[in-house]
Amino acid sequence: RTQISLTFDIYYQIYEGSMLIIKVALGHDAPDYRLRHSCPCCHLKVNPSVIYQPFVTSDGNSSLSRLAHHHEVDCHTFENDYCLSWEYVDQFKDEVKYRKNREDISGDGYDIPDQCMGWENAWSSEKQLLTALDETSIYAVVCQHGIVQIFTDMIKSGKLMKNPLACVHKLITTFGSDVMFGYDIACSFLATLRKSSLGSLVWDNNFQVATGAFHGAAHHCTCQLSHIIGMKDGAGLELLEECEQCFSASNAVAIVMWHSSAYH
Repeated sequence: RTQISLTFDIYYQIYEGSMLIIKVALGHDAPDYRLRHSCPCCHLKVNPSVIYQPFVTSDGNSSLSRLAHHHEVDCHTFENDYCLSWEYVDQFKDEVKYRKNREDISGDGYDIPDQCMGWENAWSSEKQLLTALDETSIYAVVCQHGIVQIFTDMIKSGKLMKNPLACVHKLITTFGSDVMFGYDIACSFLATLRKSSLGSLVWDNNFQVATGAFHGAAHHCTCQLSHIIGMKDGAGLELLEECEQCFSASNAVAIVMWHSSAYH
């Protein structure tokens, strides 16, 4: 078993080294090149009448968790252009703590209905399990055509919201204005976003947050009128529920990931 694992690691290092040489030769080694060209339908802005582009949806998947092992000694780093680094994500770890001291950049003073707060995860009932996990889940951003854009490893992040905030920052700095971002707790996340250090960046670039058609049905009616994707101009028939389709495939490897190293 160990020999097979080591052989695969060596194969992958050779493969990645070869791919890097090819990318350099083709000029595909620029920062965020893969993200900018991952989906031509989303990222080639050829129709000026389109209000929002790209449409992306995001969510966390707790099935893809990994147990903490005290004996773990694998210090390899998995190099790829999909996953945001831990250092990048940790820039936003204190945003929730300080949001009460900041003003809403929009100035509309939107209050989140109590019914929508029921979307908060029951962390207290899972506290014992969470202490046994090193990575509690992954947080992924998928475009409307089902192509993964970026993802982050949620490493004992609790309710810090640093993972979605990091993804928002990456999307704006890469694609600029008029991004439509789907999230099942759009109402509460938008309140956090407007009071975060990204507030002015979000406001200046017309970054929009909407609840997907499936999850939005469980929100308060006033929330639906403001945030559900079907009420957004230019959304058409978009559902913003592609993460569920993506996770239905990735869950097939969940049982293997529970006891793997961080690198694997």
